[in-house]
Amino acid sequence: IFYYSMDLVKDDRELFEIFISWYQTVKENSKRKYILFDEATFVKNWEKSIKHIVDIFGLENKTFILTGSSAIDMRKGSSRLPGRRGVSNPDKLLLPLSFKEFCNLTGLRISLEYENDINLDSIKKNIPELKIYQNELDLYLDKYLVCGGFLESINSLFGNSTINEETFERYISVIFSEIEKVKKSRVTSKNVLSSIMDSLGSTISWNRLAKKSGNISTNTLIDYVNTFSDSFAVYYMEHFNINKLTGNPAKEKKLYFFDPFYYHIISR
Repeated sequence: IFYYSMDLVKDDRELFEIFISWYQTVKENSKRKYILFDEATFVKNWEKSIKHIVDIFGLENKTFILTGSSAIDMRKGSSRLPGRRGVSNPDKLLLPLSFKEFCNLTGLRISLEYENDINLDSIKKNIPELKIYQNELDLYLDKYLVCGGFLESINSLFGNSTINEETFERYISVIFSEIEKVKKSRVTSKNVLSSIMDSLGSTISWNRLAKKSGNISTNTLIDYVNTFSDSFAVYYMEHFNINKLTGNPAKEKKLYFFDPFYYHIISR
């Protein structure tokens, strides 16, 4: 097992050299090797090194695990590794906690007979049992809508009965540093996010949302929304075409924040 934190690695060339130095000591060993590169997105063009390593040494008996704080960079970098990622669907996303996970973590554990069956019939079957927990669920939902599924905001709320200013500032910094990495304007980003917040859950066209966001072009608006989507801050739902059973991209959309805590961050 080889673990290396990429925080202080200068560039993709140094990353490659680090791997070579380690691999020379274990290459004669026929057992599977596990290579963990933590915070790979700190290294510019990290995917070039991984591509070079795989092209030279192959993937046989090797498992590469790369983590990164920048969802956008991880997505873009991994898309540049066609045919070099081993098994299908290798991505593992560590997302904010869902409401169910939040309840389990903070003390409300509900075990339902049909909870793993995601269909209308199983939902109907679970309703009578869930009604027993209605008051507790309402209380936990109120808290979840304040702190969302981020561990730091959860700990702050449950430890201090409020979310401290440092937590807000840290997440604001994370959001906008991610956006600025891909050369997006902080001002335009704030305008777009504020417009999304004003339109949450309502149908709206790209044209109208662009006008509300400072009268920017529709293409610019879509580019920003896709950036927020890639960073798991925002998602949108297309109008459902019941005849074709597909989304209709020409129709109005509904936009939502990926986690309730984003609402409180953007509204500050």
